[in-house]
Amino acid sequence: MSDEIVAPLMAQTGNSEESENINSSKNVDNNNELSNLIEHNNDDIRENINININNNNINNLNNLNQNESHKKGLLFLSHAIQVYIYMILFQKYFDKIDIIKNNYNILFYLSLVFIIFASLKYFRINDDLIDMNIYLEIILAIISSIFMYFFLYKLIVLLTFPFIKSIMIITIPIYLYLSLVNFYSYFRGHFSAILLFNINYLGSWFLIIVLCLIFPLFKIIDKEFAVYDLCIVFILNCISLIHLEFIFKDINIRLRHYPILHISLFIDIFLLSCFYFLIYLLYKKRQINSIKYT
Repeated sequence: MSDEIVAPLMAQTGNSEESENINSSKNVDNNNELSNLIEHNNDDIRENINININNNNINNLNNLNQNESHKKGLLFLSHAIQVYIYMILFQKYFDKIDIIKNNYNILFYLSLVFIIFASLKYFRINDDLIDMNIYLEIILAIISSIFMYFFLYKLIVLLTFPFIKSIMIITIPIYLYLSLVNFYSYFRGHFSAILLFNINYLGSWFLIIVLCLIFPLFKIIDKEFAVYDLCIVFILNCISLIHLEFIFKDINIRLRHYPILHISLFIDIFLLSCFYFLIYLLYKKRQINSIKYT
């Protein structure tokens, strides 16, 4: 009788141990599933964070490029305005101010010294521009504007005003075109590097050719100047585009830096003049050598 009583108790005890083992195994499985789920969720969270970081980096880069396009557009617009102002000044006052008329050679050499000094300082732009005092920038911009007038005055004496004016007439719409392209890139979203290159370089080159063909037909410029204008404006356009890429490379240009960037047009014209002066010297040297051998 007692054995019968003990046996069921032992059987129940065995069943409870088995159920405990089953429950513990189930708990282990549940814990494993829970940990796997947590790890999976953590992976998803990390992946989402990485995606958000990458998207933020891309957006920041696009914003930087768009802001850069905005500043380039302003700079090209200011170039167009500067050239137009000089054209009007020469048209109204050239050869009418005695102090400039009688001393333009001295003033030209002074402007030459200034632009050489400014260029040496300017091409260290990445090191010095950020720390440059705003008042010094404004002073240099004003001096640059005055000396640029003297520099162009000398060129007009050498090459005649109608010729220089024809170059200016073509240069102004080219700078306006480049300004509009960069403004469009700013407001509509940044273009890819290849597309922006094609629009800036190839588009402006095509426009130069069109203007040099159309303007003589409407007698806006003389036909005899068209080919020379084409070559000169083409080189000036390339210098300006390359120069601007150099300015914005590895440095965050701000609008407060504009006074010193104002000098960039003077540097472009100076480099263009040096280029053609070098060609002139090579041409003269070739002429002299040909005379010697004949």
